[in-house]
Amino acid sequence: KAQMMEDAAEDKFPKGLRVLAVDDDCVCLNVLENLLRGCKYHATTVTDAKTALKILRAGKEKFDMVITDVRM
Repeated sequence: KAQMMEDAAEDKFPKGLRVLAVDDDCVCLNVLENLLRGCKYHATTVTDAKTALKILRAGKEKFDMVITDVRM
């Protein structure tokens, strides 16, 4: 029964979201990237806010979501 629930949840899980992840802690960023890729997301990672803003302002890449560390 647990496998059926897991399969049903997986079918409804949105795949292919484009995520920009920003964190100055490389270990945390690596863990987050692996989790995002495990969810079938397209993860772009950066280690500083200036680079993240530069990417977002350039507009060449489109993102569905930005995840950022508040204290960098």
